[in-house]
Amino acid sequence: MTELEKQIAENPEIAKAYSRAMDLSNLMIIAPHKAKYYHRYNIQWLIEQVAKGTQFKYVTFWKADEGEENNVFSQWYRGKPFVINGRSYDTAEQYMMSEKALLFNDLDMYRMIMDEPDPDQCKKLGRQVKGFIGHLWEEAFPEIIFHGNLGKMQSDIELVDALLRTGNAVLVEASPFDDIYGAGMKKEDILNLDGTLKTLPQNWHKKNTNRQAENNLGFILMGIRDLFRELMRCEDMSETEAEEIDENGSINIIKRLNNAIAVQKISITDLSTDAIVNAANDCLWAGSGVCGAIFKAAGYEKLQAACDAIGHCDVGSAVITPGFNLKAKQIIHAVGPRWIDGEHQEPQQLYSAYENSLKLAKENKCHSIGFPLISAGIFGYPLQDAWKIAVQACLDFIEQNKEYDMKIIFAVLSDSILQEGCKQLALNLDERIYFLKGGVNDK
Repeated sequence: MTELEKQIAENPEIAKAYSRAMDLSNLMIIAPHKAKYYHRYNIQWLIEQVAKGTQFKYVTFWKADEGEENNVFSQWYRGKPFVINGRSYDTAEQYMMSEKALLFNDLDMYRMIMDEPDPDQCKKLGRQVKGFIGHLWEEAFPEIIFHGNLGKMQSDIELVDALLRTGNAVLVEASPFDDIYGAGMKKEDILNLDGTLKTLPQNWHKKNTNRQAENNLGFILMGIRDLFRELMRCEDMSETEAEEIDENGSINIIKRLNNAIAVQKISITDLSTDAIVNAANDCLWAGSGVCGAIFKAAGYEKLQAACDAIGHCDVGSAVITPGFNLKAKQIIHAVGPRWIDGEHQEPQQLYSAYENSLKLAKENKCHSIGFPLISAGIFGYPLQDAWKIAVQACLDFIEQNKEYDMKIIFAVLSDSILQEGCKQLALNLDERIYFLKGGVNDK
């Protein structure tokens, strides 16, 4: 049992704080100013601090092999697989290189990296990403490294414990081969035997070059360490209080990311959301497919009676009934268009079906909703186009209702529908969208 595990077992407050920290990604919580964590430290900061006479302890790491010093901090370390956005990764290196491929829209290389467990091979594949643009990567990689290593740390309490036990030390990747993510030098060239600096940071560089080494991985890990500390110090507080604290600059509280879109391989009737959406016909009769499954699970007679009382719903519109025997409290019946040729208002009507469903959910104080892919079944809407409209309609709702908490889940059973949904979501991937664990895990 680690020291942190002992404290958690003995102290309910520490247990509560730790739970909050470790739920960061699982509950879709993000730092509203997370750039402060992955940009908080850099080589210029260290050079200036050392010049002022600040005395630091230094903790070095490099290789990931068992028995190597501080090997858990290496991007190549293989501990427990960890999940980010519903996708499983063996190493932080695999995450980093796969995100690099996605950044430059090299989906073939992305799939190759996701199928490759060896971090060395992942790195080599990452160097072959097509369409690579250097300045874009320089802007993007700090956040990517931050997310990858945060996800890795959250997968295992021992990793968090190891990071926190470094105290206020400067973390240094003592790799003689890497002057971007590492220090470009071995430990023995950086530090004296007593742990003091042998080489000033402004002189860190690889052999045969004077290029300033940056040690980005070490500094980003220090930011993650700060994030965990602050999470474990924070008590629950209102959003207003959190914003006031942020403005004062004394602490960065983590806020829940309230708005998200997810895709999950599950029957829509098994969702426990506040509402689910029925892909209805305009007469609101029990049908086949998703519609038939919902009527059956909700209780045919009760649901049909409620629909009969409403009578009709226009294409692109939505109405609401109780959920009856379903886990969901409400059923929103949305009528999508039948596909003709795309020239008969089908895109506008499909968009309206999603838009009106979400508006109706909000009017009825629903904060989570499950959708099928409307019109993509017997109504014949082309799969890719159906997904594009579905994602766009949901993104627009989130953007237009920033003050309202809404979780959106697409429940699908067909692998082909699932795969196309994942593709469309990946193309729109940002902090509003994630893949539920158990949904798609395309390793």
